[in-house]
Amino acid sequence: MSEARLSVHDVEQQGSPLPITDIENNNWLRVRKRVEEIRARTAIESRIACALDRGNPVALYDDELNRPYLQYPDGRRVYDIINV
Repeated sequence: MSEARLSVHDVEQQGSPLPITDIENNNWLRVRKRVEEIRARTAIESRIACALDRGNPVALYDDELNRPYLQYPDGRRVYDIINV
């Protein structure tokens, strides 16, 4: 079976065989990605809040110190999580 190949002339005359909608901007893709990021962040923050409300510590990461730590419901942070 031979493949049909389109030349630039064919595309100019007949149009693109692929649906091209805002391909240069990809605004819909950026919006979709941002919505998913917001949903993921909200879900994570909700789970962290649930764990703290139940009295459980949560493992987090301190960007300034580049170290993981356990945060307890009373706000205390323990950076030496290997020996806890």
